[in-house]
Amino acid sequence: MLRLNRLTLSSFRSFVEGSSIRFKDRGLVQVVGNGSGSGKTTLFHAIAEALGVCRVPATRLKSWFSDEPRQVELDLADDNGTLLTLHRGASPSLVVNGKDVPIQSLPAQLGVKSLDWITALTYRPQKT
Repeated sequence: MLRLNRLTLSSFRSFVEGSSIRFKDRGLVQVVGNGSGSGKTTLFHAIAEALGVCRVPATRLKSWFSDEPRQVELDLADDNGTLLTLHRGASPSLVVNGKDVPIQSLPAQLGVKSLDWITALTYRPQKT
């Protein structure tokens, strides 16, 4: 099973300086919604951006408060100890167990044919 290890954002929406979130447990990650503006939606957009499936225009993902290019780094790990690091920004890259591999090989590295199924899992605000 693939799990989130770490998400690092810089110049990404409201995250101006480098901010990192560690996902320590192997269990469920739950984000409770409200209209506080604390960045919950930004986290979903960042994960989707790292995976290359974000439907939000890049101009809406860049920080409102920084002239630096947006950067997203996502670390994923599987039960076999394989570590994948996805970097999106000025120079997109994919590192698998410390070795650079073509970012186009991401679906194969994840063991799937395409990433189309992920777009169904990305955040969509619910009307109440």
